[in-house]
Amino acid sequence: MQIVLLCGGKGTRLKEVSNDLPKGMIEINKKPFLHYILNSLKDYNFKSIHFCLGYKSEIIINFLENNKFSIPITYAVEEQNKLLGTGGALKNSLEFLDKSFVVQYGDTLLNLDYKFLFKCHLQKGKQLTMTTISADLCNHEANMNCKKLPNGQLHCRYEKNNPLSSFKYVDYGAMVMEREILQLINKESFDLSLIQERLTKSNDVNFIEVFQPFVEIGSPQTLNYAKKILHND
Repeated sequence: MQIVLLCGGKGTRLKEVSNDLPKGMIEINKKPFLHYILNSLKDYNFKSIHFCLGYKSEIIINFLENNKFSIPITYAVEEQNKLLGTGGALKNSLEFLDKSFVVQYGDTLLNLDYKFLFKCHLQKGKQLTMTTISADLCNHEANMNCKKLPNGQLHCRYEKNNPLSSFKYVDYGAMVMEREILQLINKESFDLSLIQERLTKSNDVNFIEVFQPFVEIGSPQTLNYAKKILHND
């Protein structure tokens, strides 16, 4: 089982508080946020971790190279003046990716059973498995609408940029995908949401509902919340 962390964005909303650091290197309790993510992964026997890097990549590379990890680590770097978006970053990493792999946003700390997620993906045989949580549990703007089918499975519609007011669920921030679906978008630079939205419409996505809130640092407000949650860790 391989996990890919998307860590290439500029973190524009955090510009005033980040000291121009990539988001994953913003410190909480004198530890970079990336430390907490990596610590949360250690019990799941990942065979490797791949990083998609872009903005200020050298800072993250320096952190990775100066810390000892028991898991093999690889990374692919985008040109800082030509960032590729989350989908393009994965496409830029094709040579490093397993046939099936976990993807997680690099500014989000999850409370998730990764082994269960990966097992469900392989059992269902679909191109993509997404995780979702009720907006009521995480205090984030909804971007998914989900309903339970008679067989107990979830069927969801995902709209990152144009969610309807009736939507009640949020993308939890982790998924499992098949490497081949990165060829669905014939572009070098694109957002991963293009693939997610296309596959949800074609019913080629499996959905897993999660009930434990995530911690993310995408904005000054959520960064302050993360500091409160992690103040004793």
